[in-house]
Amino acid sequence: MESAGKLLLDFADIRREYGLSRTFMYRQLEVGALRAVKVGRLTRFRRDDVEAWIATLPVYARGPNRRCTVNRHGSLRKLTTVAGG
Repeated sequence: MESAGKLLLDFADIRREYGLSRTFMYRQLEVGALRAVKVGRLTRFRRDDVEAWIATLPVYARGPNRRCTVNRHGSLRKLTTVAGG
């Protein structure tokens, strides 16, 4: 089913539209960064909540003099400026 008009998104919709894994989404729920709703036994995300959460994420630009370090989960740990490129 096309997810463009859906108000509630499941994990497959999140992965398809935003490229975020189920594990990452559960981690965001655990730390309280994102809310979900239960529909019976199913976990669903309100599209408005997901888009508002994405809008709050920091934006990092990588250029020739910048280096970013990520942890084993793919989250940004450090962004530094490298002297001399």
